[in-house]
Amino acid sequence: MSALITTTAAAGGLNTDFAVPGDWDLASALTNATAYAQLIGGGFLTLVGVVAIIYGGYLLVKKLMAGQQNQDSWIKIVILIIVGGALSVSGFSLISEIAAGGKTTIEELGGGTILPLIDIVQATPLFF
Repeated sequence: MSALITTTAAAGGLNTDFAVPGDWDLASALTNATAYAQLIGGGFLTLVGVVAIIYGGYLLVKKLMAGQQNQDSWIKIVILIIVGGALSVSGFSLISEIAAGGKTTIEELGGGTILPLIDIVQATPLFF
């Protein structure tokens, strides 16, 4: 087990337990690995966002200059620029917030929204 230091806050007497830095236990290793993966993943997503903005800008200029000969879609160009801008500004936090919203939706569906519909379907006879 890791060595814990317990401190008592002056206001309210709350106990705060935290692991000593440099601990060699599984919890510290996983916490540090998670933080490192978020840092590297965020940097990668930011890089992908910058590349998408550059490529979207290139396609935009190419479409404007080529006229009718260019087959690139305006929708593709706009989506590249918008998604690239969102990723380059926020990186990992954007993807994390989208995932958190999906988690909330799944919890709401599992918490009773879908269950009444299942009861209605089961109570409906299959023959007329």
